[in-house]
Amino acid sequence: MRTIAHFWPITRAHIYAELGQEVRRHSLLLKVFFGERIPPERLAGLLAEERARLEANRDCYAATVDEVEPLVAASVAADVPADRSR
Repeated sequence: MRTIAHFWPITRAHIYAELGQEVRRHSLLLKVFFGERIPPERLAGLLAEERARLEANRDCYAATVDEVEPLVAASVAADVPADRSR
């Protein structure tokens, strides 16, 4: 028997309750898991959308790192004693 319990660990009753709510629970895994029921071009489109979303997140995180790194370096430099022989 196929199961989604390894990435959506809830009981059958919870599944029915969740069907009435808009909840994102590893939606990519669900789409791939049931991919055989989706036309290949639709699945490819869903994967492309997810990839674009994740790449946008990555770019946002990289920009945040670029902004924060100089501040962290300055903070660390301010905490380091000038004379390390002590």
